[in-house]
Parts: sequence; structure tokens; C-alpha cells
Amino acid sequence: CHTRHRQEVCGLGRTRASPGRRQPCRGEIWDSHVSPNCRTGEGNRRADLERSSRDVSPAVDRPAGPGFQTGFVAFDDGHESVYRHAWPILEELRIPATLFLSTAYLDSESPFPFEDWPPAGTSVVPRETWRPLRTVMCREMLAGGRMEIGAHTHTHQDLSSDPERLRGDLAMNASALRFRFGIENPAFAFPFGRASREAMKVVRDLGFTC
Repeated sequence: CHTRHRQEVCGLGRTRASPGRRQPCRGEIWDSHVSPNCRTGEGNRRADLERSSRDVSPAVDRPAGPGFQTGFVAFDDGHESVYRHAWPILEELRIPATLFLSTAYLDSESPFPFEDWPPAGTSVVPRETWRPLRTVMCREMLAGGRMEIGAHTHTHQDLSSDPERLRGDLAMNASALRFRFGIENPAFAFPFGRASREAMKVVRDLGFTC
């Protein structure tokens, strides 16, 4: 997690259900960070979220005032494990989140080409730990009303230094989000967090919010 503009951001890629061999993005964050702050017992969760200045939950129906720090939960790339493990907890706790999708890999049966976790694509671990999301899963999360889907480029390449290639890649990203989910002018997150002034201009010129 990191803090910027008085907003605490919890950014994740892959999640998992229970402790085990450590992965690049650890699903146990839901036990170590979200759960102690949010799981306070029936009837007390909303009040606890409002009181906490360290939660990764949003402002919960009230504007942020002095000393109150809002939170933002985000998932990058589009791993199936977000649907399997993270989304049910977000629904239970009524915490909104944003899923930044690299749309080229939706419905793929192969690991992401930028995947650097050695067990990915093998029988050593369940497929859900590395497989990209299905379109139908994204539609289900959208229908729930708490998961926003944003853009993360089409192919998840670092094109921050190549504005013209970025423009073409983003056009495919926008087209896929529009065709599959009816999303216009989505929020945008750069792959690897790498941006440039020229890249930011391309993103905004194409109607993404960043």
C-alpha cells in the first residue's frame, strides 16, 4: 500500500485463499490488513470503517474531512483469483474496488505473458491462481455494483516512451471495454506504474481518466 494525496491505496494483482508459498501479490493481505480493520462484528462494520484513518475502505457515504483518510482498493491485470477470493470479501464488507484490466488476455487459458511467477501455468498450483479472468466473471462483478472496471492497456506493455504505439494499444483497450462491458471513459492505470508527460497526454486525449 502507498499513500498519495491523502488517499491510501491498496494495489493488488493476484490473491489467494489461504497462507502457503508466497506469491508476488499476497492474498493474505485480506487477513493481515483488511480483516482486522473491517471485520468488527455484525452491525459495527460501517462505524468502524468511518472511524479508522488506516482502512483501505472508501469513505463510506461521507466526505473526507480533516484528519480522515479515504482509501482505494485496486487490482491490476485481471487474475481470476480476484473473482474467486477477493470479490466475495469486498461484497461481504461492502467495500468498492477498481479492477484495471489488460483486455488482450481475457478468457485466455494461458498465463499472462508478463507473468514472472514460476509455478504459473503448471499443475503445481490451481489454475485460478494464475489464469486471466473470464468475461462472464467480470460481468458478474460489475452487476454487483461495487467493482468498477478500468483500463490497464490492451497488452500490458510499457509504452510510456512510445506515444504512438500507446495510442494504438489504448484504442484496442477502450474498444474491448466498450464492446464487452459497455464501459465508456474508464479510469486508467499505467502498467508497472510507469508514465511520462507524453503518455499522460495520450491517455487523456483518448478520454481515459487518470
